[in-house]
Amino acid sequence: MNNFLLDGTTTRQAKTETSKPIFVTFGADTFEAIGLPPLSASELNDPNHKSLLDLWKYLFCRNFPQEESKKDPSLLEDYGRDPQFEESSVDILREQKMKELENLREILVKRRQNTETTSIQIIN
Repeated sequence: MNNFLLDGTTTRQAKTETSKPIFVTFGADTFEAIGLPPLSASELNDPNHKSLLDLWKYLFCRNFPQEESKKDPSLLEDYGRDPQFEESSVDILREQKMKELENLREILVKRRQNTETTSIQIIN
């Protein structure tokens, strides 16, 4: 495939020419080789950014804002009711199953009460 995609050469050298397909092998690129992100001088000198990785993360998050979770996911009791995972067709089926389960619980509680009262009458 390299022969067809990358000018017919089979070298393993990194190719980063912007007008051609990019080819960089694993471990051949580093943040130092990539350089500084396009940030202002004040953002580059911010003490919160200790490494180039931190600077690139900051730039990425600035351009693609991350949604903050309203609740701690570990504290959420029922992930099916999490608004982040809403899907109407699945939610409708889930509600239907929850109603069926509740009805079954009520039936079992009634049966248990009936068997307890009959066993008490038999013992007396």
